[in-house]
Amino acid sequence: MINPMGHMGNNTKIAIGAFFAALALLALAGITLHETVFLWFLAACAAAYIACVSEVIVRRRHRTLA
Repeated sequence: MINPMGHMGNNTKIAIGAFFAALALLALAGITLHETVFLWFLAACAAAYIACVSEVIVRRRHRTLA
């Protein structure tokens, strides 16, 4: 059986999940205009950013960060 996400690292999978969570939280924040939901959205964005940067570091592609 072919694993469609087999070539991705764990950090990439976390970043994709955090992206979709941030997207859902952005929609929820737009509907409710609640400050707590907006802070959760910012936290999900930060988690996605950290996961992406750590994946770049793990794969030793440091020129991508420059």
